[in-house]
Amino acid sequence: MAPSLPFAFAKSNLSAVDVNVISPDRIDADDLLISIHEDRIKIHNDSPLIHPRNIDFSINNHLITLGKFNSNRILINFHRSPIEDSEQDDWLNIRFIAMNQPATIASLCAHASAIAHWHNHHQFCGLCGSVTEIGKEHSRICQNEDCNHSQFPRVDPAVIMSVINEKDEILLGRQASWDENRFSVVAGFLSHGETLEECVAREVKEETGITVDSIEYIASQPWPFPGSIMLGFQATAKKQAIITDDDELEEAMWISREELQRKRALKEIFISPKLSISRYLIDLWIEQK
Repeated sequence: MAPSLPFAFAKSNLSAVDVNVISPDRIDADDLLISIHEDRIKIHNDSPLIHPRNIDFSINNHLITLGKFNSNRILINFHRSPIEDSEQDDWLNIRFIAMNQPATIASLCAHASAIAHWHNHHQFCGLCGSVTEIGKEHSRICQNEDCNHSQFPRVDPAVIMSVINEKDEILLGRQASWDENRFSVVAGFLSHGETLEECVAREVKEETGITVDSIEYIASQPWPFPGSIMLGFQATAKKQAIITDDDELEEAMWISREELQRKRALKEIFISPKLSISRYLIDLWIEQK
């Protein structure tokens, strides 16, 4: 078994079951529900998992099987009704859940959220525009008999990489939309026709002007915002002038461990929380000293 990774969404331990639409009268006694409304999950007594007998179902509920966790079948409860003002505080986003729930539970919620988002955004056929219905393996099947096109959930691969120079400094950057003084490593989406290594080199070059020398795969993280996987790498490069003129990054810098520690202590720099692989890549560089 692979070792546990110290970031969120990588420990679901979910086994496969047949994907089915479940009506409320066909729920088993051992089933557990995760209720999802758009990008938020409902918390019941401090947990996102609830036994179905504690839910009042209506015609607006739409349940599908997600998988099996221990001896419990996990169902996604598509909550269609508007959230009442009095319940707003009970519906939390995935980032908050990841920071406040056990890793396995947060991973189940992330998986459920990504699948729910996909189903919600593929209710019509991309070829003919007809209505689709749920099929095997979370597919959506076009109900137009002349089309009958099947589409399956897609995962959007993205690379994320620490870049280290010969002076043992790390490359950090920030986007203008981020909180003030927040920095992270470089990341970007894979393009058609690229290898992962080509994508790493291209994204670093486009965002910072830096040419990398070597690239090593480190680890991956499911990233349900809404349906990506982050593929983590560590790259090396000669120390070069940084150029941030493609509007991706507002600022970027080479920084040593000592300087990063000093700026963090003074709250001049904030780095990603421990739920993300970006923080793991930074911590890995710190620990390699």
